[in-house]
Amino acid sequence: MRLIHLAQISASPLGGVLFLDARLYDEWAGRILTEGFSAGRPLFVEPGYALLLALFKAAGVGPAGTRLAQAALGLGIVWLTARVARRLGGSTAAGAAALVAALYLPLIYFEGLILKTTLEVFLSMLLIERILALGDLPTAGRALLAGAAAGAGLVVRSTLLPIAAAGAVWAALGARREGRPRAAVTPLLMLALPAAALAGLAASNRISGGEWTPFPYNSGINFYIGNCRGCNGVDAGYPFGRGVPEHEEEDSRLEAERRAGRPLGFSGSSAFWWRETAREIVQDPGRWMALMGTKLLLWWNRYEITDNQSLYFMRQHVPVLRWPLPGYWLAAPLGCAGLAAAWLLRADRAWAFTGCALLIQMGLVVSFHVAERYRLPAVPLMLAMGCAALAR
Repeated sequence: MRLIHLAQISASPLGGVLFLDARLYDEWAGRILTEGFSAGRPLFVEPGYALLLALFKAAGVGPAGTRLAQAALGLGIVWLTARVARRLGGSTAAGAAALVAALYLPLIYFEGLILKTTLEVFLSMLLIERILALGDLPTAGRALLAGAAAGAGLVVRSTLLPIAAAGAVWAALGARREGRPRAAVTPLLMLALPAAALAGLAASNRISGGEWTPFPYNSGINFYIGNCRGCNGVDAGYPFGRGVPEHEEEDSRLEAERRAGRPLGFSGSSAFWWRETAREIVQDPGRWMALMGTKLLLWWNRYEITDNQSLYFMRQHVPVLRWPLPGYWLAAPLGCAGLAAAWLLRADRAWAFTGCALLIQMGLVVSFHVAERYRLPAVPLMLAMGCAALAR
């Protein structure tokens, strides 16, 4: 399936064209090779995927090779989905989850885009699978592997931090409940590597932009465009500015300074958008609650809402994307079954953690704005939990 997809997208008019965020990542990778990592300002988005593309560029790997590498990561996602399903529901669940994940259309689709989505899905599932393994046998080696997955994940997507923290607490409570000596040692060892990754990002931001912050400064504006007055929870476009990705960073900072009437700096502009969103929510809480309800329904809706390159546009040129393959119409009911099973089987520690991880992922997306690439990291977990629920 993946080879068919790669062959068709390479033969399409869009095969050699990078646009929107894909073009920005490609240009960022080129600047890393020619100018170094520092850009004279803190990071607006996580740098992990751009660093990977820079390595590919240095090795002479172009878009076609990048897509092939992402297809290999896609097979890794299938394998991790099967491992999580096996832990929750046995070999039958593992086989069913692997089959659905292998044929899941949006996973195949994003492997053909020069975006960090496939890498993010892989690292998210790797972190969850390693945390489950750590809970089963809390050794130093497993703690380091889980920590490495968390550290790599934070460099690609900082929203993996709540899952890593929840996993560390879950492992510590489980070890304490079972009376294991030094119950907190392995979770602390697991958190050492993500802490080092955050420290490295903070140092980079301090050197580049003079500000000590471990996180990108796009969180404030992303929260605003998902919750502001007049926003619909879907369209990621700013209600101001030029409406193109390459100017989003500057437009958000300049608008924050215009409204504040003074210079704010980089992290200061992000803090301004958090305060601005809170102010609009307090002024009209009913509107915000209705918006949150809308976003929750959109999370469970089968339509693949885009803020970048639309599946429904790309399938005009890539025939395999029109095939009747599994999509969110199947993932959503499986996810509901998985959440119901997690509640009923909450005495099983693995089910309790996976249910918590899925709710964290859903809560983060709904709290900001809903798009198919933001909810996709939760889909393999939904498939694993749902197939395990049916097998149980």
